[in-house]
Amino acid sequence: MRGDETSRNLSTSAALLVELARDEVGAMSARRRAEGFAELNARLSPRKRRMHLFLRLAALLAVVALALIGRRWLRLHPTDTLSYAIEDGQIGPTGAIEAIGTSEPLLRFSDGTQVVFFGGAHGRVRSVDEHGAHIALTGRVHVDVVPWRGSHWLFDAGPFLITVKGTAFTAEWRDAEERLEVVLKTGTVAVSGPVSEEAITLRAGQQLIISAREKEVVIRDIDSIIEEITASSVSPWPPRGNVNNGQDAPPPQPEMQQPKRPARRSAASTAAPAIGVPAPRASNWTAELAAGRFAIILQQATQRGLEPSLAEVSSDDLAALADAARYSRLDDVARRALLAQRRRFPQSARANDAAFLLGRLEEAAQHPEIALAWYDRCLTESTHGTYTSEALGRKLTVVQRLYGAARARPMAEEYLRRFGNGTYAAAARALTRAP
Repeated sequence: MRGDETSRNLSTSAALLVELARDEVGAMSARRRAEGFAELNARLSPRKRRMHLFLRLAALLAVVALALIGRRWLRLHPTDTLSYAIEDGQIGPTGAIEAIGTSEPLLRFSDGTQVVFFGGAHGRVRSVDEHGAHIALTGRVHVDVVPWRGSHWLFDAGPFLITVKGTAFTAEWRDAEERLEVVLKTGTVAVSGPVSEEAITLRAGQQLIISAREKEVVIRDIDSIIEEITASSVSPWPPRGNVNNGQDAPPPQPEMQQPKRPARRSAASTAAPAIGVPAPRASNWTAELAAGRFAIILQQATQRGLEPSLAEVSSDDLAALADAARYSRLDDVARRALLAQRRRFPQSARANDAAFLLGRLEEAAQHPEIALAWYDRCLTESTHGTYTSEALGRKLTVVQRLYGAARARPMAEEYLRRFGNGTYAAAARALTRAP
């Protein structure tokens, strides 16, 4: 009611002013009225245009600001449960994440966090929400958690709980030995479990080893471990500069300095020829290998003596012995045969093959940097060797896992140029298309 009265009062006042103006000025012709409107419009148009432009610019800036603020708020305060997908693996009948064949499953979350399950490892996503996930692990895995405010990630490894926010680490739980090993690359983690009343906090560059059976806890700096390896005349893992074809550092010499590993108790590595019994000569090991008779090759090498066999048999027989040992999971014997191949026949195609196969052994043993050094050696020694395409494919796969897609993309592009229909072509193509 009060607003209507105000409008009527304003209308009455405006009418009186108009009448007063007419009395003073007199009647205005139609021509004069049109000229007045044109003049008024000319005076107001530039101002209107400027005002209109200003309003549009202000509205655009406001929309951009709101979008940025909203995006940041959603990143810091996620409201939806994280999603995840499994690559190169599957959910088994028991609900566990399992490999398909010899693949290494990758568990990838929508925030960028990922978990790689190395050979034989498996896991299970117990729960997932908007802050993170709770995951059970068995075997050796590599975890890379993307840091963001409010994130909360939990990893079960046997009876131990690893709590992280933003970090990268490798963890391995061995059921048979009741042993946990954690190597922390970045960030911090807290490990709680039956051996300590309080959580054990690790910082970047530390290794934690816990024996649940012996109730022992060991924490060491990774740098001190490398110093111990160097002091014992064993070559440490090559520097990261060697990844790019050895351009940043001289090529490593892994065949001369190999990490010491616990000797595997096997007939091929421990038995010695009987006293007074002449050592039997090797039969055609290449034929035995083709027939799948690996045990015969290993038995004859044992009867002859492993060291004499490595020092005396032909290049073809060394290759057959290495393959028989690899297929029988006698990695130490296979490694020694491959190293003997490179030492005794350094310029041969078999030596180049041995470089690739040594890389596969090191990769399977979870020594990716040493594996990369061998793949580089294989690629450097021969551009058209038996395993050249496989070496480049494994190299780009390992580099992507260790250093990210950006570092591996040039290798993927090279692979597609040289081996467009190769085994790793699909993976290389997906890598080149990744953002």
